Amino acid sequence: MKSILITMPNDHDEVNNLLKVVNVFLEPRHFSANMITAVNLVIEESLINTIQHGYDDEKEHLITLKVTLNPDEVVLKFEDDAREFNPLATPRMEKSEALLDSAKGLGIHLVRNMMNAMSYSRENDKNILEIWIYLS
Repeated sequence: MKSILITMPNDHDEVNNLLKVVNVFLEPRHFSANMITAVNLVIEESLINTIQHGYDDEKEHLITLKVTLNPDEVVLKFEDDAREFNPLATPRMEKSEALLDSAKGLGIHLVRNMMNAMSYSRENDKNILEIWIYLS
């Protein structure tokens, strides 16, 4: 098991920098292009949703991402102090709905289609979201 822990401010411009760090971490593991795309999409959509919708002020807030590589999966653990939001409580979209209403809930829809399992908890005024992407 190998892990990397990255902390970034709630700034859109920092998402690409974080993805570069994650990709350098993933590169020596020789994942398929599809796996790297899935990991990047899940990270990007999760961070953008938090940054765009999670904060009521203009202050800097920190978001932490832990990426863990297990023999058969990649685990992404996000932690932030944004307003409480449980993506598991959001109703699933049908594919036709996602195409018609591309602005509302599309990010969560994309994440759900790229991952295999998800858990959410709220602890000490922080959202903790874990996402599992299986390698097979």
